[in-house]
Amino acid sequence: MDLFFGALRGGGEQDKQQTAEETIAKLSDRALNSSLLEDRRSAILGLRGLCRDWKLQVGTKAMPSLIHCLKNDRMDTDITKASLETLNHLCTKDNDEQDLGSMLTEIFIKDHQNVALLLDILAEVDFYVRYNCVQFLTTLLNNSRLQFQEAVMTSPMGVSRLIDLLDDHREIIRNEGLLLLISVTEQNADIQKVVAFENAFERLFTIILEEGATDGGIIVQDCLQLMQNLLRYNVSNQNLFRETSCINHIPNLFVSKQAEDNIEKPLTDPSVHWTNQKAANTQHVLHLIRILVGPNTANTFVNQNVLGNLKIVQDLFSASMSGHIPDQVRVLCLYTVSDLVRNHEQNQNRLGNAIIMRTQQVSGLPQQKLPPGQPTPSLVALISTALEKEKFYLRYACLQVFESYLTGNADAQLAILSTMVEPPQDNPNTPSSSPPVSAGSLLLKGLLDTESKRDPYQKWFASQFLLFLMADNAKAKQQTLKIKIDGVSLVHQLCFQLITSKDDIRVQIGLLSLLSVWLFDCVQCCAEFLSEGSNVQFLVEQMSHASVDTMVQGLCAFMFSCLVQFNNDSEPSFTRSNLQSLALSRIGPDVFSSKIARLKESTHFTSKFTDLLEEPKEKLASIFFEQQFVDFFKMEADHLIKSLVNTRQKSPGPKIDLSSKVKEQEDRIKQLESQLEKPKTDELSLLKSTVQSLQSKIEQMQLQYNQLNEEHEDLLLLLADQDQEMQVYKDQLKAYGHTFEDE
Repeated sequence: MDLFFGALRGGGEQDKQQTAEETIAKLSDRALNSSLLEDRRSAILGLRGLCRDWKLQVGTKAMPSLIHCLKNDRMDTDITKASLETLNHLCTKDNDEQDLGSMLTEIFIKDHQNVALLLDILAEVDFYVRYNCVQFLTTLLNNSRLQFQEAVMTSPMGVSRLIDLLDDHREIIRNEGLLLLISVTEQNADIQKVVAFENAFERLFTIILEEGATDGGIIVQDCLQLMQNLLRYNVSNQNLFRETSCINHIPNLFVSKQAEDNIEKPLTDPSVHWTNQKAANTQHVLHLIRILVGPNTANTFVNQNVLGNLKIVQDLFSASMSGHIPDQVRVLCLYTVSDLVRNHEQNQNRLGNAIIMRTQQVSGLPQQKLPPGQPTPSLVALISTALEKEKFYLRYACLQVFESYLTGNADAQLAILSTMVEPPQDNPNTPSSSPPVSAGSLLLKGLLDTESKRDPYQKWFASQFLLFLMADNAKAKQQTLKIKIDGVSLVHQLCFQLITSKDDIRVQIGLLSLLSVWLFDCVQCCAEFLSEGSNVQFLVEQMSHASVDTMVQGLCAFMFSCLVQFNNDSEPSFTRSNLQSLALSRIGPDVFSSKIARLKESTHFTSKFTDLLEEPKEKLASIFFEQQFVDFFKMEADHLIKSLVNTRQKSPGPKIDLSSKVKEQEDRIKQLESQLEKPKTDELSLLKSTVQSLQSKIEQMQLQYNQLNEEHEDLLLLLADQDQEMQVYKDQLKAYGHTFEDE
């Protein structure tokens, strides 16, 4: 280094030793003012060598010189490459100098023209120039995202330059440009729109298919990540994605074409080899679909239509039931199907009518095996998977699909409930020796299974399935009341299990949640429940004993409130007033209200319900409730408690009969309408007579006008004849030598 300094100052050892600051100052001056290209090049190379040890000095003194050389010496690749490398090193954050890198970045990016200059340099074809330029742009973006995005938007060709990186045949530059685009499009809708309208979707699909779709490497994952950035919460980009038919390419991404046989196969083919990268790529495709059909977005229904017509629903559900596919992919397939069918009748029908081929043995309830490859109705496969000893997050995802399938689909609720009977054992249409099963019969067996100690979540899932079947559907509740097992109604069967059960608390919570929904706004169910006195005694005991879990006590309080509110007094021992007195005397209004309040404040109620994409670490997951029941409970609990603790309320029925009052009001409305009708009729008659009078006057005036107009025309003709006669007389007088003064 001393020799380097000596060469710069041109002296020998006897000269005074030159400091680093002085050397940097001379090199900066030479790069800025030297007239020879070789001198400027050597100065830039010298600054590049010094910037690693004297970063602060080079950054504060030489940055204007480096920018000057980028502007004026762009044609010299060595100067451009060295300048970009130096600037990139100066702005890079070090572990011990993080503030310095940010400070130098702020100085450089403060002038948006500097960023525009870098974007123009991207047009150069030299590999090292383009590569180092992308690296420097990435550094600036990482250090100051908002200012960089603003600078890119001010450059007329800025976004186009970035998009052109995707077309570079050199994979290193293309891949670095792809990462840069992923970062620059995050949380900036304006840049997302510009990038999308630069044919970004078509270019990305081209890269993905060239790389082998889901069989490709990390580049496929990066392309899908960029697509997600462009489509997430961006309605205009989603419209463009759909209108340019890019959405039609999505099914092609689920086709596997591996090198072993080079034959296109669906993902459900057991011979498809699944690597970690293939699983990650497939998950990114599924996330892309979920962005398009996510709830509460403007384009959800339209995108559901298009994807449903592409048979995505059936393909993804079939993949979710394929045992050879990794579980994390299967789970995400189920959540994607859930988004595709929610509130969409056609897609719900597609799912309900689908027949899949199970690629693994499935244990039914009781132990029942379906041969591999046997056709299975989709709903049977869905319910059986949830009731089996599969991984919990896979079972929970099946529950979410079932909920979405029934959302806004009352006919499907009734159809499944109609199958809640044991099918005949000697069905001649059954191809195998195993007894036939239906969706309803599987649920019934899951609810009544006596071996729930081995798997407490089996009965919990069965309870949640039946809860969804009856939610917001009075006919479904009535139909379920007709189900009897050995002559005993299903209500009493469930209550018997609840009273005698010593299973895990999850079983009790599942049954209590189911009965709470069933009792709510169903007078007949309340009457059936109250027909057995031990049921009421059980609820009171659970609320009275301090050793009972607070969640169970809260649910019992809710059920008791339903029995009071929706009681038709058909049971003399348990009339509404009797139950109300029992609750207030044995438990007390404050304590009763506190049971509900403690449940609502429970962490299992207040925690945010999200998609379960990973298997819980606990042996038994800490999930006791489902989101739909939590929302229902929070909405109705306060009203029910107020009704129960209000001792002044003596009405014998759950609802006030307002029919007479309504009829009285309707008669009053008709009377008022008739009173209003008469003035309107009189006023209308008066207006009609006025109009007729005016019309007659107009006709008379029109006749007078026509007569005057004819007389006027006659007078004009008479005047014209007189003028002609006068002209003849004048001509005759002129012939006799008479003159006229006016001429």
